[in-house]
Amino acid sequence: RKEGFIAKYMEDFSSLSTKQVDLMLELAGKEVEIVVRSLTNHLSKHLEDEGAILSDTSRHLLDNTNLSLCLSNDKAEFVKLFDMLHGFIHKSYEDLNWLYELHRNATENKELTHFAATKDTSSDEITHLFHSFERYTTITPRLIEYLLMN
Repeated sequence: RKEGFIAKYMEDFSSLSTKQVDLMLELAGKEVEIVVRSLTNHLSKHLEDEGAILSDTSRHLLDNTNLSLCLSNDKAEFVKLFDMLHGFIHKSYEDLNWLYELHRNATENKELTHFAATKDTSSDEITHLFHSFERYTTITPRLIEYLLMN
């Protein structure tokens, strides 16, 4: 029922205020993937529009959604969302940086939590994880800079 109500309420996403979006997030609770799915459906309808940009309401929803929880609950929806967002992000530094931070914040503690929950994790595996994360955070800003130059 909850999913049906949220989906119906968010059909005309572009007419919603940020307060209405906040209410839908509150109603969804830990099932944030319901709201993310509504946003993804909205974005897929407008991706082909000439000069399509991500609305302030969409950005507000993404900035205020627990995307880590979405990743845990429905990885396919999480991946679909970021694939969709790629089409709306223009090659400005601000857009790329925002998208990078959004993704990083959603995923940075995911692997650490998984390893911490596993009793058989060796210290070598944890060290490898930290080095991988270190490389990722070093390489990604350089990649963004390269993309902006080209």
